[in-house]
Amino acid sequence: GCSVDIHDRRLAEQRLQDSDARLRLALQAGGLAIWHRNFSTGEGWWSPEVFTLHGLPASQTQPPPQYLDLVFEADRERVRQRVEETLDALGEHTMEYRVCWPDGSVHWLEGSGSTRLLGASQERLMMGVCRNIDERKRQESDLRFMATASAELAAVTDHRQTLARIASLAVPHFADWCAIDMLQPHSGRLERLAVAHV
Repeated sequence: GCSVDIHDRRLAEQRLQDSDARLRLALQAGGLAIWHRNFSTGEGWWSPEVFTLHGLPASQTQPPPQYLDLVFEADRERVRQRVEETLDALGEHTMEYRVCWPDGSVHWLEGSGSTRLLGASQERLMMGVCRNIDERKRQESDLRFMATASAELAAVTDHRQTLARIASLAVPHFADWCAIDMLQPHSGRLERLAVAHV
């Protein structure tokens, strides 16, 4: 009777909690944050991690009404178009874009979304995940820099030209200002051979 029903309900609740805990652990391990938004009603939900990825307090409860306001201006139109295409096609998307934090810093996110219709109401719901990819973007940029530097330096034969090219390649990739001094073997003094700045 009653005791069996209570036991079954408690067992179901425990299984649900265990499943939720496993999902949260998997998301944390993958650096993922989850969200959903009803594009028909404008209602949405973010996990605390999504707020953190946008430089907002994790204790915040409601996503900003205009998400595009958080997107880096140069990426806004591309993001808007991609989301609209996904909604129109009831499809999926994955894209990389930048967001601006309240402190003015810019960060890279990878976001994925999937759209479906809700029952008879035919409301459009998009669910998705996002994660920070700043480190990956830095690594990609470093690799591009090394490939460009290697190709350009391979064609230079004069050491002064080589050093000047190195200085100009360093700015603005990882420096605002670069000077190269070389110790002269005869005088023991430093001689400035190249300089570059933003």
